[in-house]
Amino acid sequence: MPSEHSATGCIWLPDMRTPWLKLKRDERGAVLIETAIIAPVLLVMSIGAYDVSRGVARQTELQEVTAEFAAIAMARESVGQTEIEQMKEIAVASARVDENAIEIVENVKCGIAPDVYDASYLCPGSEEQSRLLTITIEATYVPTWTNFGVGRPINLSVTRSVQIQ
Repeated sequence: MPSEHSATGCIWLPDMRTPWLKLKRDERGAVLIETAIIAPVLLVMSIGAYDVSRGVARQTELQEVTAEFAAIAMARESVGQTEIEQMKEIAVASARVDENAIEIVENVKCGIAPDVYDASYLCPGSEEQSRLLTITIEATYVPTWTNFGVGRPINLSVTRSVQIQ
């Protein structure tokens, strides 16, 4: 049985360096700690990437609706108020927005000048008058992260003009 006193007269204590050295060399828990630190960061980045891709997809969807509108307008032989209302109904159904979110405006353009005028305007002289239809679709995209108090809804707007005459 070891004596409580050593040769120097001190009370015997176990060597405390040995457990610390063993713990310092032990790497079994390192992966768990690293995962605990990195996992939340990766989760937040994944949610952010998913939300950004949903927002881009919604913007692309609105652009496709305006392209569809332009194709329908160019395919018609004549475009009157009844046809414009029909095209608006198609755009409302395709874009999945309220009717007030879609605006269709008829304008005129004189010759090759870049200026655009109200539909009732008559071009002076012998300049060729062209009819333009312009569709504007506005929608709001609400990202998931706004539920956590980060950021705010994103307003999307797409405008496309097509010459019909």
